Amino acid sequence: MNAGSPPYDRGKILENLGGDEELLAQIAEMFFSEAESRVREIRDSISSGDAKALHSAAHSLKGAVSNFAADRATAAAAALEQCGKLADLAEAERLLAELSSAVDEVVTALRADFGHPV
Repeated sequence: MNAGSPPYDRGKILENLGGDEELLAQIAEMFFSEAESRVREIRDSISSGDAKALHSAAHSLKGAVSNFAADRATAAAAALEQCGKLADLAEAERLLAELSSAVDEVVTALRADFGHPV
């Protein structure tokens, strides 16, 4: 992501949604709670060494952030998904920090765009 560029691509999302701002707002609202829950699941699965749970939670979050064309968050979720798939958690903590930061950026930007408190 370039400095100053948004963590998600609003134009691309709206294009995919046929320009429906209301639908985008509804999807964003659902994402707020899902993102927090999925990051927590990922954190818990890493703590317990559960590669299968990591794979599942990271896959779900990857799908959710990809809906927002959030490249940094999608890439971090995909990397964690791969860690789970390969049962190789060596890099999982570092990737979790990257994912958490990227998801926080997306949530903060969406909340700002839709007038929700951060």
